[in-house]
Amino acid sequence: MASVIRRLALVGTEMPSGALGSRQLGRELESMNQFATRVRDATTQACLEPHQVSIDIDLDGEAWHLRAGFVDLRSSRLVHWRYDKVRAGDLIDGWLHHLALCAQPPVGVVTQTYWLSLDGAVRLRSPDQPVELLQDLLRIYRDGLSEPAHFFPKSAWACWKDGENQSKATSTWQVTKDRPYAEGSDAAYQLALRGLGEPLNDDFFRLAKGPISGSET
Repeated sequence: MASVIRRLALVGTEMPSGALGSRQLGRELESMNQFATRVRDATTQACLEPHQVSIDIDLDGEAWHLRAGFVDLRSSRLVHWRYDKVRAGDLIDGWLHHLALCAQPPVGVVTQTYWLSLDGAVRLRSPDQPVELLQDLLRIYRDGLSEPAHFFPKSAWACWKDGENQSKATSTWQVTKDRPYAEGSDAAYQLALRGLGEPLNDDFFRLAKGPISGSET
């Protein structure tokens, strides 16, 4: 199988030709093999029957209904993975699904989520009040439908992943000559935030701390 994958990779244009490309391909295939082994070891248990979550949430007198479905749930935990370095979007997606699972878990299932990535693994522990946390996040979403929410995932994760560091959030956000594709270059952000002053304001740092505060690397 490895030889077939190598031949297919050599047909493409992702790797340079010659000895350099061959060495890079070898390293990449070894990395893929190691990652596949980690995924296999983490998913030895068979998946359970599909599980549906349905939660009614009151937002200041407004009735909201949240639904989620799980088709890959195991009795020991929920396992997600992606062959890439962990990204802020991965953590937010994993945290939202994790809260929904913790809010209405099947009987006998451990409410733990395990996210595998190239640079390690993140374990999401079970919070004390998952419905209340979902309510808080849904309120942010609801308010963001009528006015810009100062939450920017990449900058928020840069700020909090190693403890609070506001300068890392700023460097991740600000567009410079060396970082032309910083998060602040997003055209949607520029349009939504025009005339509103500093994007990384107090609201940003307050929101940045909350969405993925239950993760452990």
